Amino acid sequence: MKEAFQNTFNKRIFFDDGKGLFLNQYEAKEVSSAVKIDFLNIQIQSYLNYEKKESLDPDELDRLRKSVNTYPYFFNTYLLYQFTKDERLLDQLMQRHNTNIDQFLYTGLKKSLISTEELQSIDSLGPKLELDRYALQFGEGQPSDKKTVVVKVKNTGVKDLLLTEVVPSCNCVSANWDKKPIPPGGQGTVALTYELRNIGNYIQQVTFFSNVLEEPAVFIIEGVVKNK
Repeated sequence: MKEAFQNTFNKRIFFDDGKGLFLNQYEAKEVSSAVKIDFLNIQIQSYLNYEKKESLDPDELDRLRKSVNTYPYFFNTYLLYQFTKDERLLDQLMQRHNTNIDQFLYTGLKKSLISTEELQSIDSLGPKLELDRYALQFGEGQPSDKKTVVVKVKNTGVKDLLLTEVVPSCNCVSANWDKKPIPPGGQGTVALTYELRNIGNYIQQVTFFSNVLEEPAVFIIEGVVKNK
């Protein structure tokens, strides 16, 4: 949790949707440092109280509520739900907050909101994502060489699987895939093309985001770039 707070403040990439570096889901041309600090202070204080099983005083609760109304991220909404047990917030958490950042950071918290019986039901009645492999050794190559691998994505669940995003850790890797849902028992493909650059060993990862209630799948690419 502390790392997530710090990453927010430092404008790390998984808080950037190309529209605003800090406000992941919202249009914002400029966000002042004061706004960022206030936003983080509210979350951190609320989290510390929650961790110590202490309630928020009325002013703190009002600040958290205003934070959620202005910037309804998963985590501050989660904290507000824990303090208020407002079922409307629970609905927001389970239905409306389903972005890549939520899957990356908060899958465990989302699961904690579901009863064991409901979780088993979702697990047995939802989509499931399986890759035909999770790593590839590209071997040796030279700068500017391009190599492509096709990764098969299978839906072993009972509802349609949707790949919402395939995100490489470096812009030297590009991903192309059919954006259509993959039906139960069906299979899709993702073509990953890697352009070799710097001399030496390399390791890159590609993250597969989807509508599965699990952490995203990760594919690893390794190899060596040598001088011509």
